[in-house]
Amino acid sequence: MDDHVQIRLKFHPADDLPPGEWMWALPKGGGEDGRVFELRNSSFFVPLAAGDVVRAERDAEGDFQVTDVVGAGPRIVTFVHLDSERCDPTAVTDRWADSGALWTEGLDGWMLSIWEKPIEVIGDILRPDVRAGYANWELTSTPDERTRTALREVDFEISTSRSPFHR
Repeated sequence: MDDHVQIRLKFHPADDLPPGEWMWALPKGGGEDGRVFELRNSSFFVPLAAGDVVRAERDAEGDFQVTDVVGAGPRIVTFVHLDSERCDPTAVTDRWADSGALWTEGLDGWMLSIWEKPIEVIGDILRPDVRAGYANWELTSTPDERTRTALREVDFEISTSRSPFHR
């Protein structure tokens, strides 16, 4: 991952969000007003997915901060909570991978998966786990929902002072 960089999403202050989130990105080009990056992982807090393209500029600390969404990738994101008392999360996510999930990453039972399948097919894959009572399908994000306008939680204004979320 030598060519990858970390870029920061800055969030508007909210009780249910941290000040920001660091993401891995691949530089795709530049310009006077910032650089363009392809995200290499997905956000656990807002619907941005691996493959989405964002613009980032250097903030007051010299770090790249996301300042715009250039375009969403073609993938669908699902956010599912698994009850590890009632299932083996590894077995479940391995089955999802065998059924077409391109990538799944987890945090405290929350599983974020990336798919290149129609939503109906994804539903057919996830529904048995929901019916079994050990999975809650909480969120789905399609490419048309991953726009600057839709990402109300993200503060796209560049930081001009020291951030509480500095590395």
